[in-house]
Amino acid sequence: MRLILFFRVPSIGLGVMNLLEIIESHLGEIDLWPSFILAYLFNDHPSPVRTDRLKKVIAFFYGNDVPQALAYQFYNVCNEKASRFVLEQFHEWYYVWRTHRCKPHVAVYWNMRLGKFIHINGSLLNQSEPVLPEVLEIDFGIDNTRFLRRIRSKLELVRRLKV
Repeated sequence: MRLILFFRVPSIGLGVMNLLEIIESHLGEIDLWPSFILAYLFNDHPSPVRTDRLKKVIAFFYGNDVPQALAYQFYNVCNEKASRFVLEQFHEWYYVWRTHRCKPHVAVYWNMRLGKFIHINGSLLNQSEPVLPEVLEIDFGIDNTRFLRRIRSKLELVRRLKV
């Protein structure tokens, strides 16, 4: 098992990027992310008996093509409760979703490009299958979480991390 802890991203005369800038280059501005993902990312306490929220965050990263090591690194910085268990969950779910070939509907995630919930399907199946019926109302951004101050404070620390 190998984990790459830091990414070097080619910059075009911009110098070194911070971790938040790198994540936003994959997912878009953090205030455009679903509020439930932000709440789970910054405030969840995952455990072996309660993994549903962690799985939703991992599916969000996986479905939006964030590399596994980068996704884990960002989660680890944002959530003080990250542990070996969380690392194992990232490895497990990325592996399961990457290696399924024919199984439909193995998970659901919010697709940032399409702006809707999409199924994670096996690699031989449609990768842009929307969840039906479509969810019509969803909150976005930090302001729509119950953890506004905590998240903003933590983001200040994340912005200082240069990679």
